[in-house]
Amino acid sequence: MNSAIELHDSKIEAIRISGDDLHLVFCSAYVHRSAGRPGIDAGSGHVEPAEMVFASASFSEAGGTCIGAVSDGSLSVENDKFENVIPLPLGLSGRVSATIAFSSGSVLAVTATGVCYRTTGPARFLEAYEG
Repeated sequence: MNSAIELHDSKIEAIRISGDDLHLVFCSAYVHRSAGRPGIDAGSGHVEPAEMVFASASFSEAGGTCIGAVSDGSLSVENDKFENVIPLPLGLSGRVSATIAFSSGSVLAVTATGVCYRTTGPARFLEAYEG
């Protein structure tokens, strides 16, 4: 089964700094699971608490506090770019940049030397996705 987080259907409840690392704390990360291509082919949607951790990160917030519902986002690592749908598992090193736009209009921009994703609790089935 293939999985991916869909940023635009996820909610971030906090941004934490731990040493040089930035933790995006998702109260509900929307994860699409599919035998084919997540975000495109039929499968199922789940929500789970999770963290996306950016190593040796610097960041900026524009337009207000960057928490709440995500409306759009992208992640680039070296020469790979992901728009809204980021494959899981995620654990990459290199030049990382991310932009996350929130429904409130605020925007978070991050640069880092690596990024990983980890769940912090059980996933809950939300819906079937027909593709």
